[in-house]
Amino acid sequence: MGYRVVRLTELMAYEFGQVEGDIGRLDERALGSALPQGMSYSRFMDKLKSGELALLTDSPSKPVMLRDGMSKSWSLSAEGQEVLSPEAKSAYLSRTRMLGEWSYYSSLI
Repeated sequence: MGYRVVRLTELMAYEFGQVEGDIGRLDERALGSALPQGMSYSRFMDKLKSGELALLTDSPSKPVMLRDGMSKSWSLSAEGQEVLSPEAKSAYLSRTRMLGEWSYYSSLI
């Protein structure tokens, strides 16, 4: 399974469903080349939990974000609620609101 790392501030709306929430089961070897150059595994995990970085994969075993089919909005999954710090939860929700507003306004153009 391939992983990719992005800063949360660069996470795009189409990537919300690709954020892996089951980070507790990952070890350094499983991450492979996704671990940023020069960053220790423990520091990387701290940055994931704090919401500074997001770990993306095509098929997350436990996605951090879930899309509500009726309202077309994104929310934190139970796994996301468990693994993320309060600041990270707030950052993810802020990101969804920001991109949701951008999406709305761009559709008016």
